[in-house]
Amino acid sequence: MGVTAVPIDLADTTGKSEPRRTSQLLWVMFASYFAFGSILNVVGVIIPIVIRQYQLSLFAGGLLAFAQQRREGEHLLP
Repeated sequence: MGVTAVPIDLADTTGKSEPRRTSQLLWVMFASYFAFGSILNVVGVIIPIVIRQYQLSLFAGGLLAFAQQRREGEHLLP
């Protein structure tokens, strides 16, 4: 009693090649990587300056990246 392997091609399940869609997705990924990298580079420079200027702990300074400024009269819950 033997087991026979069935070859499956996972590379192309539609039967068609979609190079344009793949290219567009690749450019979106490149743009996202660039944007996130730029933002993190700026935040990485600013946070130590704010920590020194306001004499914050490293924990409090690390939370600055997630902080939001609320407008006057605005509440967290509706």
